[in-house]
Amino acid sequence: MEADKLLKLDKLGGTLTNLYRKVQEGRNCAVFSVGEGEKIHIASHLDKFVMFVAKDAFKATVIFNRLKDFYGDRVGFLPANEELLLLRKTYFKSIISQRVNTLYDWATGRLDCVVVTPQSLLQYVPRKSSVLDSVINISVGTTLDRYSLIDRLGAMGYVREETVEEKGTFCVAGDIVSVFPAHMDMPVRISFFDDEIE
Repeated sequence: MEADKLLKLDKLGGTLTNLYRKVQEGRNCAVFSVGEGEKIHIASHLDKFVMFVAKDAFKATVIFNRLKDFYGDRVGFLPANEELLLLRKTYFKSIISQRVNTLYDWATGRLDCVVVTPQSLLQYVPRKSSVLDSVINISVGTTLDRYSLIDRLGAMGYVREETVEEKGTFCVAGDIVSVFPAHMDMPVRISFFDDEIE
């Protein structure tokens, strides 16, 4: 028998098989008093969406990295938005970037597991519809009013600058709008011909 099949929760018997059946029935379950490795094994074999609550950000990062071995790109980490880090602008923007990525992937159904901390659960998490409504889909050949885009970027919290060097900023130079989305590693340049995107 293959090791993966041997380690399936429904084959292990006892409490783990009972837990597996309850989850498959659609019941919400929590697991306590087992080690980290066992929790990761359980989470990765449930065949359902899993929210893994870690005790702090350090533990959450470790667990997230271990769960990536099982889930690949289908696991996300929702870090807490730490107000004390507002002064460390670069680190704060990376947290926002990770939150935006995870919320978007979660809302679009791309995740099977999300790792959170109690602090991140206590903070505002927008509804799925709000996350999806905040996405601006832009592609070559489509029409979009440039001034509406500029207004919407400002309303979404993007800061207008002379040049785009940091995440969460945008600039306007004639018919070109440059945006540095919070979830991307490089800025995007949008070139307009009237209201058509080139």
